[in-house]
Amino acid sequence: TTGNYAHSATTGYSAHSATTGNYAHSATTGKNSIACALGINNQASAYIGEWIVLSEWIKDEKHNWNISSVQTFKVDGKKIKANTFYKLENGKLIQC
Repeated sequence: TTGNYAHSATTGYSAHSATTGNYAHSATTGKNSIACALGINNQASAYIGEWIVLSEWIKDEKHNWNISSVQTFKVDGKKIKANTFYKLENGKLIQC
């Protein structure tokens, strides 16, 4: 999906979910899947053994948005819980 506040969810083997809009959510529940959220103030969620990809943006002194970090995490059920949304904040993974 593309667009502000756009949400994407998929289910199924190797099903991938991706969003690029600001304040967008991305979620997937299938095996071998990736939930990818790349817009400003985004969130992603996946099941155990699957992956989430998140970006973090910062505003510069001219009020332009710039990517400060893009990170990938494997949902392990311990440190990163399944079916739970996460975001990046100050370069760290934060549970929403």
